[in-house]
Amino acid sequence: MNLSGAPRKRSDAAVDIERIYDMYGGILTETLIGRYHVPRPEAAEMVRAALEAVITAEAEDPEAWVIAAACRSGQAYQLASKGTALPDASDAKSAALVRAVLATLPEPARRAAQLHYVDGRSYVQIAEELGVTPHYVKRLIFKAVSAVRKEQRRRQNHR
Repeated sequence: MNLSGAPRKRSDAAVDIERIYDMYGGILTETLIGRYHVPRPEAAEMVRAALEAVITAEAEDPEAWVIAAACRSGQAYQLASKGTALPDASDAKSAALVRAVLATLPEPARRAAQLHYVDGRSYVQIAEELGVTPHYVKRLIFKAVSAVRKEQRRRQNHR
């Protein structure tokens, strides 16, 4: 149904999506960034994907559908990325540790971590640049983060 209560027509879908994006696109993107810690490029992509999906879903309430889909994407991202957040490197000693550990990694893992954490690129963008799948990029980044955390624990245990 559209806002007037009449059955939705296919031609109404594009107008609905545009209206929904205008109303919710910015706030959904900011919610994904703030609440679920999704990097900005990936948050914008999640919102865009939710908007595209609502067209094929032919949802009765497109606004609620898009909001729910974007939030589910954010939750899934947060769960999947719990192991992929770099430890705090805000002080010089921690930053030096991160740089030293990353320098020991194979080039693909080092490059993926740099593109993601320094350049703010999404897994999809990194995958395109490296010529691999987004899932493999996630594994490379997880490997980099795991190596940094392992070295951090090793140094803390040797104090």
